[in-house]
Amino acid sequence: MCGSDLALEDLSVNLAKSNDEDNFILRSLQKAQEEGLNIEYRCSKCRNCTDCRNSYETERISLREEAEDLMVKDSIKIDWDKKCIECSLPVRGKEEEFLTSNRGMAVKVLQQQCLKYHKDEDTKALILKAFNKLIKNKYMVHFDELDDEEKKLIESKPVNHWIIWRVVFKPGSVSSAARPVFDGSAKTRVGPDGVSGGRCLNDLVVKGRVVTLNLTKMVLRFEIGKSAMQGDLKQFYASIKLLKDHWNLQRVLYKPGLDPDAEIVEAVIVTLIWGIKCVLAQSEAAVIKLAAAIEEKNPRLAELLRDSRFVDDLGDSDDTVEMIKNLIEDAENLFAKVGLACKGWTVSGAIKETELWDEAVSDQLRSKWIGNFLMLEKLRGIKFNRAKMPENA
Repeated sequence: MCGSDLALEDLSVNLAKSNDEDNFILRSLQKAQEEGLNIEYRCSKCRNCTDCRNSYETERISLREEAEDLMVKDSIKIDWDKKCIECSLPVRGKEEEFLTSNRGMAVKVLQQQCLKYHKDEDTKALILKAFNKLIKNKYMVHFDELDDEEKKLIESKPVNHWIIWRVVFKPGSVSSAARPVFDGSAKTRVGPDGVSGGRCLNDLVVKGRVVTLNLTKMVLRFEIGKSAMQGDLKQFYASIKLLKDHWNLQRVLYKPGLDPDAEIVEAVIVTLIWGIKCVLAQSEAAVIKLAAAIEEKNPRLAELLRDSRFVDDLGDSDDTVEMIKNLIEDAENLFAKVGLACKGWTVSGAIKETELWDEAVSDQLRSKWIGNFLMLEKLRGIKFNRAKMPENA
């Protein structure tokens, strides 16, 4: 029996023992539990309907959630010609009704962070490295580097919003013990009319729903085959480009070297970025849409994206190493067509060298990742090729 069957059986037993008042309450509870759980008949129009077959994903959502879910899906576009995934921000209403321009507040917080950390060489190095990485990968662009048309588009908007950032520490992290965290929940001031503004960027955008992630399914698929692999998507959120029409909502300020006396540098984040609440649902919708686009030509790869992935982590298995390597090759070819990339892949019996092993990755991080592989050996009996491991692994 499943959990709902056991619960209903317990209710039936209690009904036989209860008085009239308790009887009524228990019957009401029983009816509520049964409501929507059993779909025994579908008309001829619905029997082959994919949406009806996926009713378990939708039968308990509100009208608002359904509308937001559609907004998130509609905001994503795969542009095969430009080799990228593009999106807009799924907003609830007009920007000027939720936000007011907040540059003054962003300047104050920036100055606080610079005064606090400019003498802390270790923290400063990590923060500058994070910003340099955003600029190097073109996720963040200096405002002065935009063309005149792009500048005009941003400045013509009724509201310009600067994302406030603060330094946040994560002592247990090997790769980034300190990092700049973008705060999409920072409130703006109420407008002069006393009605507009007073909200934050995370109030303006919808959250959306994520119902396709299933860690248990991913682990089972990873364990069931004779040969396994693991992969990690690079900068997953930031790999999805933001349409220019919403660049005005993702402006950023920083100072070179975190020097409190330096000139403020204006920049724009031109991709999705962590800290904004819609990005998880949007990135998930993008991958599901990508899987649907290749389902007919390559159903095995679509399975990898849909059933053997948890956010940016990939893990799957198959009968032979050769089949796994072919799957990886198909995945890399697909990712290259839409602007995605994988940091690295691990395969039973070998470690596939990619940019994971370049000089930008510390030996400490390499060692930690290799340590994860060795742990998998104990769990699954997988043997990895140690010949390519760092000496201190």
